This record gives sequence, C-alpha cells and structure tokens, in this order.
Amino acid sequence: MQGLAAAARTALQTQEGETAAAVEAFEAALAKEALSAPDYAPLAPRIAERAALRTRIETLRDAFIAASGAAQKAEAALAGLERPDMAAAETARAEAADAADLALEALQDAKGAVARLIGLQDQLARMRAENDERDAATARLRRLSDLCNGQNARKLDLETYALGARFDQALAAANARLGPMTAGRYSMRKRLEPEGRNARSGLGIEVFDLHTGKARPPSGLSGGEGFIHALALALGLADVVEREGGKVRLDTIFIDEGFGSLDADQTLGEVLDALTALTGGMRSVGLISHVQQVQEAAPTGFTLRKTAAGSSIEARSPTG
Repeated sequence: MQGLAAAARTALQTQEGETAAAVEAFEAALAKEALSAPDYAPLAPRIAERAALRTRIETLRDAFIAASGAAQKAEAALAGLERPDMAAAETARAEAADAADLALEALQDAKGAVARLIGLQDQLARMRAENDERDAATARLRRLSDLCNGQNARKLDLETYALGARFDQALAAANARLGPMTAGRYSMRKRLEPEGRNARSGLGIEVFDLHTGKARPPSGLSGGEGFIHALALALGLADVVEREGGKVRLDTIFIDEGFGSLDADQTLGEVLDALTALTGGMRSVGLISHVQQVQEAAPTGFTLRKTAAGSSIEARSPTG
C-alpha cells in the first residue's frame, strides 16, 4: 500500500509540474500576443469554434481573391471608356416608359375596337340572315318586277308589251296599205327577238318577202322599198288613230320626196293609185316631188321655177 501511495504522490507531482509548465507556457503565449488571462477568459468558450472559423476564413479569402481578379478584369475592360451620361439615360428611360404606356393604351383601344368589330360582325351576320329570309319571301315579287322591267330573255318590259298590242293593230293597218302598193309581195310583222345584244324586243319590225319566203330587217330594203314601207306605216298609223280616237280625224297628209327612188313603170303607179284612193275618202294628200309623173298625177298644185331674175311660184289647175 505504501508503494502505491508513493507512486501516486510521484505521479501527482509530475502532473503538477507539467501543469505549471503548461500554465507558464500559455501565459507566455498570451503575453506574446499582448493578451492577459482576464482577456482570454471571455474567449475561452469559442475555442471549440476555431476549426469552423478557420474554414470560413479560408472561404472568404478564396472569395476575396476571386473578387479581386474580377475587379482587375473589369478595370481592364473599362480602360479607355467614358462613363455614360446617366441623366440622358434616365431621360431615355422615362421616354421609353411613356412610349410603353402609350403603346399599352393603344393596345387597350385596339382590343376594344376588336370587340366592337366582333359585335358588328355578329350583327351583320344576323342582318344577312334576315335579308336572306326577306329575299326568299320576296323572290316571286322581284321576279315579277324583273319581268315587268324587261329583265327577261326577250328584254321585253310591261310597257312595251302593252304597246305591242297597239303596234300589232298599226302593222295590220299598214299591211292593208302595203299590199296594193307592192302587188302583195311584202308584208310587215313584229320582230320578237332583239336585233342587238342590248336592244329590247317587242317593237321591232321585219319584212316578209313572198317571193323569197324569207324575212329580213328593214335595213335590207332598197330606197324605193323603204319609202313604200314607211308610207304604209304612216297611213296605217293614221287609220288606227282615227279608228281608236273616235272624233279624231287626220284630214291632211304631206309627203316630202322619196318618189324618185320608185320604179317608174309599176311601183310608182301603185303608190300613186293608193294615194289617189285616199283622196276619195275626203282626205287631202300633199306631195312634194320633182318627179314629172307625180306632178302630172296631182290634180292641183304649185310649181317652183328658177330663172335668172329669181325664183317664182306658179299655180297649176286641174285643166292646165
């Protein structure tokens, strides 16, 4: 037991000596760092954080080194460059912001316009549907209106159609006059088809030639034939007016020229016979012509003579 106690005392003394040496070395280290034991006491609890603080310090040092390198590169990139005019940049930014606001307002207006247009489109679709219904309901009336206004294959309107009935009467009366003057060769009839693409039908005339068995337009007649047909139409129209007009009577008819184009042997005589027959019905017929046979056929009249002293008019009696 005494041996163990002695060994313990020896170990304790050794430990105390080492502790005193450590305390002395620690105090010397504190003095070297200009610290004292009172200064150390508050920091003692943070000794355990030393490793973590060292790691953080190393991290911050690495970050500082990287930031320093980036700063050097930035300085190199900015070398020779002027600092921008921040006032002008701010003005430009403000103008851009105003422009953006205006653009946003325009966008809102455009959206409103689009909405209105969509509404108008829907309204137009409804109106179109209603119009289609009205078109379908009035199709027969519009078709009838088109027919009355000449919108048909013959381009014959209602007024012309109504006049056509009177025209038929005039043609019938004219053919009654034309037959004796042409020995029954020609007759006039109403042309049903329009002569031109834009012409209307219903009041046109075509002449039927008994010798050829064909019909042709009046423009294909000779001058004498045209005169005879025109005269027959005038006389026929006068007959219709007298017949339909009741008390209306055409007592006097004047015919100016055209006789010179007639065949003197036959046609002229037939025309004069027809005109002579008119005078038998108590109707006066005045003829203006230079044809001698016509002048001789007129019972009374006037002759215009031209002399060196001037023109004169001489009356002609039935006997002279």
